[in-house]
Amino acid sequence: MLSKISLALLVVALLDAPAFMPRIWVNASQYRVKPNEKVTFNVIHREKLTDVPHGITRSTFVKAAVQSVQGNTDLLPLLAPAEKDNFEVSFQKEGTFAVMMRANPSLLTLSADSINAYVKEFDLEDVAYGRSTKNLLDKAARVTTSWHSTVLLQVGAATDDTFQNSSGYPLEIVPAKNPYDMKVGEKMKFTILWNGQPLFGARVIVRVTADNNTGVQHIYSGKDGVIEAPLGSEGTWVVMVSKMIASRNAEADWQSYLASLSFGH
Repeated sequence: MLSKISLALLVVALLDAPAFMPRIWVNASQYRVKPNEKVTFNVIHREKLTDVPHGITRSTFVKAAVQSVQGNTDLLPLLAPAEKDNFEVSFQKEGTFAVMMRANPSLLTLSADSINAYVKEFDLEDVAYGRSTKNLLDKAARVTTSWHSTVLLQVGAATDDTFQNSSGYPLEIVPAKNPYDMKVGEKMKFTILWNGQPLFGARVIVRVTADNNTGVQHIYSGKDGVIEAPLGSEGTWVVMVSKMIASRNAEADWQSYLASLSFGH
């Protein structure tokens, strides 16, 4: 199913002070491709309103795999242990493919400004309330972070249900329909799941880039965990959501999860 692969990363240099909470996703050089056509994938880290390429090594990941109706391929044995800038994959058959990458957890010590900004960005009310009631809003916090990114690609014309596959990550973004079967003017629907159950009241960030212009929407999930976003134009989509809970481990105060889904239209 896969041919050539190469890969890389700038590991957890993010963890050096001053530390910032990661806003990370994976994008592709193209999302509609022909069989055997190479696709370049980049890990993107958004920091201070800037999108920065963010590399990785094999040891960065708990999971790196490609899923399709033709079977699954584990990318971990194929990833380089040394640092590089991106990775390439080519797909031999038609269908919808999901490239899924899950990072190992990292422990960060965040300044008060950093964690407060992240909590505000994703409107994490439980965290804001917990820090406020304990008079910690001006205090640093220790946070164990992890992230999972899914990239959906369409190879050739034949679409399928791979877009519904579970990532196995506690926080998931599941499209209601295959994005590659939809037309401009329709509404995209996504269900936000936390441990397999609909997550109510999550602030979901939807970024759509077309003609080098990026529009951003903040949409809250309903009681059914669903958000809707109009498919206004062709472009690249990144859907992102975060969940933070009190840590069960003494080494950290909070456990943070970040999930992203990217695709083109």
